[in-house]
Amino acid sequence: MNTNSLSTFSGSSARENLRIYMAKAQWEADAKDRLITFLREEYGYSYVATGEDVVTNPHTGKNYDYELSPEEANLPIMALEIFRLLGELPDLGIQGDEGT
Repeated sequence: MNTNSLSTFSGSSARENLRIYMAKAQWEADAKDRLITFLREEYGYSYVATGEDVVTNPHTGKNYDYELSPEEANLPIMALEIFRLLGELPDLGIQGDEGT
């Protein structure tokens, strides 16, 4: 198991420091890949995903979906949090192309 794909959650004392694997849904990975492609094609910025479910607070389990690191030294590292606002549509890209 890739340790970059682990999240830490805490609750009761029995759950302290419990690590749970949080698999990403395919639409989340696709959204991340689309952003990386957009940054490369529109701005010439080359980024790679260097972390997944990156924990920012081990006491609460707060995390963000992906850490994106630049392949150039002069660009910032990005934290990417993905939200799905439209429910369970099979493919948001296809829905947008159909005009709905």
